[in-house]
Amino acid sequence: MRVFSVSAPSMQELIDRIAVILGEHLDTGDELHVAFSSMQNGSQEHAGRKLLQTPRPWTELFFEYSAMLVLRARAT
Repeated sequence: MRVFSVSAPSMQELIDRIAVILGEHLDTGDELHVAFSSMQNGSQEHAGRKLLQTPRPWTELFFEYSAMLVLRARAT
């Protein structure tokens, strides 16, 4: 059994890292188990000012993404 913990600041980077791990370590006949999580790790308030428009403030949220991969040889 092989277990990998992966984290990244964006979903695309997480997917890219998982692809590299699977490309290097996944064997024919392996079972793959994936657990995925995202957690907010910050936010930023924006005033939302535009010329000649009513200000509409908004909040930008920042997340961190992680996954745990388990590769296991299929039981025969």
